[in-house]
Amino acid sequence: IGVWAFVEKKAALKKSKNRKRGALELKPIPVVNKEVSRTFLITRVIPVIKAKWPAEDHHRPIYIQQDNAKTHVSVNDKEVLEAAQAGGWDIRIVCQPPNSPDENILDLGYFASIQAMFHKKMPKNI
Repeated sequence: IGVWAFVEKKAALKKSKNRKRGALELKPIPVVNKEVSRTFLITRVIPVIKAKWPAEDHHRPIYIQQDNAKTHVSVNDKEVLEAAQAGGWDIRIVCQPPNSPDENILDLGYFASIQAMFHKKMPKNI
């Protein structure tokens, strides 16, 4: 659906050989908290889901899964639920279970096998 970086556009304070003074450049957001997560969900993620989802399936439940980080919104966040359900959509926020065996298998098996392959034959390019 999409990837969004936690960055903001700021005007450059000094000129350099790469850009002029005042040119817009991307800077990381200093703090990512629940408010930033809420804003990203409401302004970026949910609208793109609604735009790209097949029209005939918009009445079915759509789940946005997040891990249990403190910076993520609650599954009952009022503002996110209002934005998610506007227009007759059934978009829900769910948290993955902590220490889920379904998720741990990716860490233990899949990524370990990728790392083993990487050490057998070193890649020469991207």
